[in-house]
Amino acid sequence: MVQVMNGLLKDYGHVHGHQIWQEESIQVISHNTELECSAYLKRRIQDLRSTFLDIKDLSSATTFIGRLLQQILRLTDPSQSMYLAPMSGWFDAGGKELFGLRSFRLLESCLGPAGMTGIDRLLSFVITRSLQRALIDLHNQLGKSYLEQLGSMDAALAPRASIPYLGVSAYKKVEIINSTWEPWVECLAHIGQLQLLRCLLVSQLRSASKAEASTISFSVEGINIAAVREIKGFSQKGSSGVALEEKQEELRRFLRELNKQVQLCGFYSPLQAIYITAEPPDYIALCLFLVTISQLSRYVLDTHLGTLTSRTKKAVLDFSPLVIGFGTFLRQFHPSQSALYVEYMSQYVRTQIVSLPISPNFNELPKRGTDATSEVSKAVFWLLYFCKYMKISHDFLDSCLPPLMFNNPTG
Repeated sequence: MVQVMNGLLKDYGHVHGHQIWQEESIQVISHNTELECSAYLKRRIQDLRSTFLDIKDLSSATTFIGRLLQQILRLTDPSQSMYLAPMSGWFDAGGKELFGLRSFRLLESCLGPAGMTGIDRLLSFVITRSLQRALIDLHNQLGKSYLEQLGSMDAALAPRASIPYLGVSAYKKVEIINSTWEPWVECLAHIGQLQLLRCLLVSQLRSASKAEASTISFSVEGINIAAVREIKGFSQKGSSGVALEEKQEELRRFLRELNKQVQLCGFYSPLQAIYITAEPPDYIALCLFLVTISQLSRYVLDTHLGTLTSRTKKAVLDFSPLVIGFGTFLRQFHPSQSALYVEYMSQYVRTQIVSLPISPNFNELPKRGTDATSEVSKAVFWLLYFCKYMKISHDFLDSCLPPLMFNNPTG
């Protein structure tokens, strides 16, 4: 019907109906996105004691974009679904797909690039607010007594390149991470959930732009790469004066317009984004490491699904968004914090290996047996997943763990 009306308008009225339709739909979607972001911000200011993701409340949405996003968040809730990376989708306990690539293709066909970028912008807004709140809560959680315990444990684990003097018993102090941390861990899992949604959304935008407008897509990608190189060269020239200010303002205008096209084409990585800028709390890498090993006991490695799943029938947070939430939180600070986290995890794996019974084949972990073997397998899998999505270099990972560890992570 829309195509017929467009043809009539173009042939008899000399009016580009399709272009008018696109412009109006983009205006409506942009307006809805602005309203939802503003409403979310007001709710956060009015009630600082509210949950991290009050946008999930199905009664609080003010626009169709907000209600659509809430339904997506409900289907992909880390406590009610499982994300399987090979399938790029969320599934329930019975193996039924709840949300996946077909859902994103359907959304893109209905909303177009403008609608998809509107959802992505709202997701980015919620992630930013959630990270800010998570940082505030972490500061509140890390009181003086906690910092003293973390300091003593950091000393007990030093140097990180070697095995702790007390061996596995050095990690017994992990009990300082108790049930009061659960809301904070759940917040990080929801942040990871939002990041995964952004990644698949961006992937759909990128594939759609290349399929429907390949020439424009590749042009935008080339301009973006050239602009980044120019900015790096411009920052090294050290120009000064009025000419510099004028050139900087011109560059800012150009980048704003380019950024809109980059977003429409999906040429960016949400997992590499910096959402907030703040000073990290003391011992933040050690803190997240301790939270990690406190969570590992709840999972088992499922080699068939290629992920960590619940040890019991009791619901636990989904593994993938939890790890990505940890990585996203650490990425908001200096890269050294992520490196410290990898070093702590690597030291933990090496320490657990030392406690394993001797295997007849020295190049492999024991195939069956102890809880320590299972703990090594889970820790290695967690670490590999973290490094993959947070773009930790292979050279650095190899310097922390023996390469033979990666040949048999499943035990």
